This record gives sequence, C-alpha cells and structure tokens, in this order.
Amino acid sequence: MQYRSPTTAIAAGLLFCVAACGGGDSPGSNLGEAFDQVGEAEELLDALDRTDGLGGDPDDSDGVGDAMNAGVGDTDAPVVVTIDGVSYGYRHGSCRVDDEAVRFEVVTDERMALGNSVQITWHPRLDHRPWSSQETSLMVSHASNTAPAPFVLLGGSTAGWPASTWDVSVSGTTVEILATLGTDPRLSGDERHEEVRIVARCDTERLGDGPPFGGPTVRESGSDPDIDTLLSYEVEGQVEVTFQGATHSIDYLTTCNFHDAETIAEGHNDELQVWFHAGISNIMRVQVGDARLHSDRPVFQPPADVQLEFTGTSTRTWSGTVVDDAGNEEPITVAVTCAG
Repeated sequence: MQYRSPTTAIAAGLLFCVAACGGGDSPGSNLGEAFDQVGEAEELLDALDRTDGLGGDPDDSDGVGDAMNAGVGDTDAPVVVTIDGVSYGYRHGSCRVDDEAVRFEVVTDERMALGNSVQITWHPRLDHRPWSSQETSLMVSHASNTAPAPFVLLGGSTAGWPASTWDVSVSGTTVEILATLGTDPRLSGDERHEEVRIVARCDTERLGDGPPFGGPTVRESGSDPDIDTLLSYEVEGQVEVTFQGATHSIDYLTTCNFHDAETIAEGHNDELQVWFHAGISNIMRVQVGDARLHSDRPVFQPPADVQLEFTGTSTRTWSGTVVDDAGNEEPITVAVTCAG
C-alpha cells in the first residue's frame, strides 16, 4: 500500500467524524459537544501545519508528533486494529457485546478522540439480511504519521459509503472482525480498500477513561433498532432469478404469496431487488446492484404488452425478456416458492 500524508484528507476525515460520529437522539441534543469537537479538530489541524503535515517535525514543542503516534503498536489495548502488519490500540470509550448487539466506540486518548477512533455497530440477529436492511457500521480512523496511517476507513450498510465486506465472530465478550473497508472518495479524493483485522474485547462497558467528551456509553445512547420489528417484516419463501448469465437466490423476502392466478413476491439480496405482482396487476421489476445505493441502478421490466403468466403449483415459474430504460434486453427466468 502506498503511504500518503494529505493534511486536507485528515481535515475532511475529522470534520466527517464531527458530523457523522456523534451521538444523540436529536440533531441538537449534543450541539455543545459538537462545538467542543470542532475546537479540538482545529487545534489538531494547527498542529499538523506546525509539523509540516504528517512528516517532519520543525516545531514539536507541544509534543503533537508523539500524540499523533498514540496507540501505534499498542497490542494490549481493549480494541486492536491491524492493517498491513501494523497494529493500533484504542483504550478509552465504551462497548456492548451480547446477543442483540456488538457495539464499540473507542479512542486512543481524549486529545486524539477525533483523529484516532474505532466505531463498530453490528447486530448478530440481523446478520443474514442483505445490505440495505442491515444496521451495520464500521469506521476506523487514525491520524498517525506511521504508515499505513493516516486513514479513515468505512464499511457497512450506509448509503453512499464504499463497497465493503465483513465477517464477525464472537467468543464470550471478545469479538474478531475480518473486513474489507474502503476510503470514501469524498474525504480522500480517491477510493481504495484495505484488509482490516479488528480484535475487540468488552471486559467492562466503560473502557479506560470512558466515553470521550463525557458522552453516554453505547448502551445509554439508545440508538439501537427494534430488532423484533425488523425481523417481523420477513416472510418465508425463495425467489430464484436466472439473469445476465448468473443464477441469483433471493431468500430475504418481505412479501410472498399465491392467490389463484396471482403470484406476488418482493425481496432482495446483495445483487438484485425484485418485485412481482403477476396476474391481475401484471407488474415485474428487477433492479440491479447494491441495494444500499438509491440511484444509478438499472431497472428491468417486461415490455408493456407482455402478460406475466406464472405456471406451476408449489413453485411457480416464468421465462421471458425484460428491458431497461436504455432499451437493453435480457432473457430472464424466475421461480417463486412461497411457504404455506
């Protein structure tokens, strides 16, 4: 990986964290804290200017160069992130590990809370759900002048974030995450991906000096979704779509039923989102691409004069041709199986 030291990228990353990483149930609930964080960010940026960005040390009378390296090589910390063989430790913050949620918000120390932080939100009971329905968020940032830092790496289900993958294993209160996280081009000017290993242990819900800026713990913040409600939207069934040279199995469905001549289904996976209401309404839509991205996804539909006639009993099938807005045609075969 190529080492870079763009002060402007760190500035953007810090401002991003101020805007997106704060807690609170309403936009104004932590406004005073946000202003404090902006002040901290401005102090750090002033220090970066005095130390010639992230290299050199012409004026380090206040020890900023040492502060920026805080946590590097700290493999005994509650949260350790390893990238390209370099480990970063994060000691202060809060955490939660149970059957409902894995959540960490940790920093190296109060001085570097905006520049060196890890935020993890993952819900074990929702792990089977596709991208757009997961409530997953991974953010790792470090402003150290030791390569491969500086970086702000993102992953999860947030629309507009770079493509990412993750695998989470939990043993007691220790969590291991193997993830591919990306840089956001809106922050750094380009997009690249890094293989990241995170080992996080939650021996107590308050880690080190506790949450920065006197904020609430992750459990006290009350920002977790209603898991039971989200799971109640699911119905049993499966849609298999052969399309664009591949067969896609979609088993996350929010609607699936047969009624006389009608075949109705709605669901998605990481590659496709499908809607079928064949029979009286005669509607079919196949939307291609990552369902987190709410624009620029091709939508294919049958021509207006085509009647959707599914055949079969326990599994109903239809084959034909669908067309996108640009007139591109694709053969398609759909098989729908509904439980009950």
